[in-house]
Amino acid sequence: MSVSVVIPAYNESKNISRAVDSVLAQTYEELECIVVDDGSEDDTVERVESYDDDRLRCIKHDVNRGRSAARNTGITAATGDYIAFLDSDDQWVPEKLEHQLQYLNSKPDSWVAAYCGVTQKRRNVLEQIAGAVFNSGKKKEGGSELIKEVLSTRASIHPGSTLLVKRDIATSIGGFDESIHINEDLAFIVELLKKGKLAYLDEQLSIIHRSNYTDGDTIKNEKEKFLNKFSNTVYDLESEGYRVICKHNYVVGKAYLREGQFKRGVNYLRNACIESVEDIAGVVWSFILGVRKNSSED
Repeated sequence: MSVSVVIPAYNESKNISRAVDSVLAQTYEELECIVVDDGSEDDTVERVESYDDDRLRCIKHDVNRGRSAARNTGITAATGDYIAFLDSDDQWVPEKLEHQLQYLNSKPDSWVAAYCGVTQKRRNVLEQIAGAVFNSGKKKEGGSELIKEVLSTRASIHPGSTLLVKRDIATSIGGFDESIHINEDLAFIVELLKKGKLAYLDEQLSIIHRSNYTDGDTIKNEKEKFLNKFSNTVYDLESEGYRVICKHNYVVGKAYLREGQFKRGVNYLRNACIESVEDIAGVVWSFILGVRKNSSED
């Protein structure tokens, strides 16, 4: 069994070596690492090409096309039996692929992919404390019954850096939707769950680092595209009393709070699902960031 690791990268000169090093240090050695440079304007390509390892190659986009397009380029180029995804600002522990492969292959053939637990470096202090104390991050595995959990963001999967999937499944669903730029990885998971079952390995094998926040308007627009893509399913779930839209309103509301746009943030949060202490912590932290932003501009 061989694994193709796909790393999409755009202006990630400061982080790309950390990601690549964690792939090349895997205890499972039958792999190739494909870095897809998505039109970077820094020296990301030069850093990748400085490695002397036959398992590593770099594919370049002439212009920036987005993470979905970069991942799709990697999927097309992949030769492995499995494809694993890693965001360029994240990293893996050395046993990540070995343990995931062992777990996935212990399952029947209907199980087509696996994800794992994460250590989050990008979470704020309040959410870290709340998550640790109240253990609100529930992990789930199974088949199409998980679609409602994914659409409502209740399943904490982080597929951009945890997912290992059979290559024929990734290609059969057409890869990632290039029209979506936020939650494109969750859209991929929804399509995957229509093909087979997703396994969860309860080990923290991926390390998720802090990245820059996306502005509120972009998040709002991309959330609308994501929900429209699955509008029929969302409508059915909402009709059954399963609240999907409100979970996305929560994310949009926090984004506006972070920018100091408190009125817009509160308007979204009025129609949001705030279900846990961790959710409350996220709102409080976003409000603090907004206050800091407005104060720095005065």
